[in-house]
Amino acid sequence: MTPPASPLANMQDIQLPPEVHAWPITLGYWLILLVVICTIIAITLYLKKKRKQHGARKAGLSLFEALDPHSDNFATEVNQLLKRVAMSYLPRNSIAALDGEPWGKWLDLRLPKQQQGQIGLLLIKRHQQANLTQAEQQQLALLANSWLKSRTPFPAITSEDSAC
Repeated sequence: MTPPASPLANMQDIQLPPEVHAWPITLGYWLILLVVICTIIAITLYLKKKRKQHGARKAGLSLFEALDPHSDNFATEVNQLLKRVAMSYLPRNSIAALDGEPWGKWLDLRLPKQQQGQIGLLLIKRHQQANLTQAEQQQLALLANSWLKSRTPFPAITSEDSAC
């Protein structure tokens, strides 16, 4: 009699499944990667545009802080600075033509309601023989600072503004 065959003799080695590779990525992951890259590019472009848009205003604010509010020419220096900042955003010929009451009205458009109607009157006094008083210079400094810090868009110059 022959000995019975061992059941272990018929066993074969374990067959491992094929290795799973990370590449190539499936289509869904490519789409997610594309959306993420496009979003990063869009955010970067938006932030660069905002920085450029507010760059002249911020530079004007730093120049304003360097002005001496006790100077006899303070009103003239503030007026020149406000015009330089405004010309950075709007056509030069339309801003340069504004002076006096139309200039003051245009400046008021970027100020809060409670501060409107004052900056033009203070800037007109720069042409008078009597200089601004200390209180008026402080008021002008406050108004100019508020105007430069305002993030509202610069209003367009209308024919009504330049005709006055």
